[in-house]
Amino acid sequence: MYDFNIQSAYSIDDAAAKLSAAADGTVKAGGQTLIPVLTLHLANPSEVISLAGDGTPGTTNTATSFTTRRITTTPHAAHSAA
Repeated sequence: MYDFNIQSAYSIDDAAAKLSAAADGTVKAGGQTLIPVLTLHLANPSEVISLAGDGTPGTTNTATSFTTRRITTTPHAAHSAA
């Protein structure tokens, strides 16, 4: 496998800045198969920017909106929305 650096981004602007600063970066979010892609030599990024943020899943439900945080799974959203 390849050597690469992994960074967390806490906003879209943060992710864009880290991606533009990387020599050959890629952005990843949950549900993607990073390790198999690297193992099969389909990618060789110098930087991987994670969109998971602080890694805390959750939802916010108000009278006018429903907001889902990053890495919130469907079962988690269904349970917290009830």
